[in-house]
Amino acid sequence: MYQTWSWISFLHWSYEPHVLQRLLPGGLRPQTFDGRAWVGLTPFFLQDLRTPVAPALPWFTSFPETNVRTYAVGPDGREGLWFFSLDAARLEPVLVARSTYALPYMWSQMTGERHGSTIRYRSRRRWPGPTPATSAITLEVGDPLPPEELGAGPIDRRARALAAAPGGRAPARYQPAHRCRTCPPHTGSRWCTGRPVSGPGSAPYVRSVGANVQG
Repeated sequence: MYQTWSWISFLHWSYEPHVLQRLLPGGLRPQTFDGRAWVGLTPFFLQDLRTPVAPALPWFTSFPETNVRTYAVGPDGREGLWFFSLDAARLEPVLVARSTYALPYMWSQMTGERHGSTIRYRSRRRWPGPTPATSAITLEVGDPLPPEELGAGPIDRRARALAAAPGGRAPARYQPAHRCRTCPPHTGSRWCTGRPVSGPGSAPYVRSVGANVQG
């Protein structure tokens, strides 16, 4: 499957590794950065979802999505992503992804707006549970990240998705990122288990990412 991710933002919270270890399946362990494990909340707009031989249909193949994931190390020592949830605004792609890739896709009511340098994402889960699982995020796009900061830390890992489906992976090329500032009090989330979380101090923003998801 080919797809483009636009208006993508990476918000992160850090935890003690043992906290996330309890949420991972056997054989996986949290990948740490500076001794901390990280959970990412990643809202974006998915566009041009298509197969290699079929064109993208505008209504069906373009919609908002929000992922909750962590960074993990598999039993073979390879680094990757573990998705706790992937909320999307189109039911049909959710059903296909759940059955084909065995990923925890959820159907949610979602909106996104961009006015100048301000981006707003809103999400409320419809099906399945746990509910309520919501997010309300407002970001102010700041200055571009200098080249020496790109690719550092947990936000820019070129890693395959550690999914239940064998061979699932999502290589992507990242375009130049912009540092974003969250704008309190308009940042809040109750995701994954429905428990509230506080907003992080900063969130890199990427204009667009192209990806080829292979099953």
